[in-house]
Amino acid sequence: MKTIPITFVENNNGTGPATFTRVNHDAKTNVFIYKRTFDEPNYSVYEVFIAKIVKEGAPLPNGKFVTEAYIQYPGATHFGHSAFSINNLERATTKFNELIEKVNKSDEINIDVVDTETLTTKILSKGKRGRKSARRPDLIYPTTKVFTMNDLVVINKAWTRSNLYIAVKTSKTIKIVGTQPTKTGFGKATTLYSLI
Repeated sequence: MKTIPITFVENNNGTGPATFTRVNHDAKTNVFIYKRTFDEPNYSVYEVFIAKIVKEGAPLPNGKFVTEAYIQYPGATHFGHSAFSINNLERATTKFNELIEKVNKSDEINIDVVDTETLTTKILSKGKRGRKSARRPDLIYPTTKVFTMNDLVVINKAWTRSNLYIAVKTSKTIKIVGTQPTKTGFGKATTLYSLI
């Protein structure tokens, strides 16, 4: 398996060439600290991250497949989640230890961790992310022939206005029959609906 080089120079995110130097690495959890040194202007930051393992056979954007598994340096989208940019070594080391502890005892991180001694992969995440979908009661329609969105909101207390808009838009039993201007003549006209 290919690993991240100890030192390399790269121009990431168009910020100019920077030298990346490994400061610390925990092989069991694949947590790294790299010092990123910029030439122009001359300053450094420490990047602490949980490395992702790209497995052999994973698809590539050009239609090809990964021929050898490798440890991937995090991209811009990982920062703030599993990668952090910190401006001093003491705080970077603290974050490094926190990430190791998090990987060791948590089921929340959805990444692969490889034990480099035996090259066995274990997946830490077992659950699905996000909220469970809410089961809403069926829509109740007004008894009048023509009705507005406000009429639907008053009758259907368990529904939010935005969810009602989506339900009406995708409904096969409701149609738009016209609009009604406001009493003052200013503002957006009210849409009128009826059952098909």
